[in-house]
Amino acid sequence: MTLPLRSTIYTIYLVVFAALVILLSQGVRQYQLYKEHEAVISQTESLIFQFSIIREHVSEALLDDQQSKLSGISMEMEKLNSNLTSILSEKHIGDEYKLTFLNSIDLPCIILLLRKIESGRAGEIENKRNLNSEMRTLGERLILFDRVLVNNSKKKLIGFQNIIIGSATFVVFLLVTVLTLFHRQLIVPL
Repeated sequence: MTLPLRSTIYTIYLVVFAALVILLSQGVRQYQLYKEHEAVISQTESLIFQFSIIREHVSEALLDDQQSKLSGISMEMEKLNSNLTSILSEKHIGDEYKLTFLNSIDLPCIILLLRKIESGRAGEIENKRNLNSEMRTLGERLILFDRVLVNNSKKKLIGFQNIIIGSATFVVFLLVTVLTLFHRQLIVPL
C-alpha cells in the first residue's frame, strides 16, 4: 500500500514540526527551571551573608561585654526570620527539606536571648553561653541547608537535562526514520 505523495510529505512535515516544538518547549522549560533554582540559591546565599554580619556584631558585643552594641540586633534577627520564611515559601524547595531545617533551628529562642541580654536581666552569663551555642547551630544549619538546596537543584536540573537529551535522541531517530522512508517511497521509485 503506497500513500499519495502529497499526504506523505504533509505527514512528514507535521511529525517533524511537532517533535521540534516539543523539544523547543522542553528547552524553554529547562531555562525557566534553571533561573528559578538560581534565584532560590541566590536568596540563601544572601541569607547566609546577612546572618554572618549579625553573628559578627553579636560576637563583638559579647567579647567586649557591651550590651549596648546588641541594641537592634534582635530586630535584625527578625528580618532574618522573615527572609528565611520567604525562602521557605518557595515551591521549588521540597517539604522534607523545609521540615528538617525548621526542626533543627530555634530563631525565636535566639531573639528572646538577645532581648534578655540587651535588657541586662539576671543569668546573663548563662544567656550569653546559650546565645553563642544557638548562633553557632543556626550558622551550621544555614550552610547545610544551602548545600542541600544546591545539590537538590543540581539533581533536578540534571534529571531534566536527561529528559531533554532523550527527547533530542528520539527526534533525531524520528528524523532519520522519516528521511529513510521518504527516500524509499519517493526517491527510489523515481
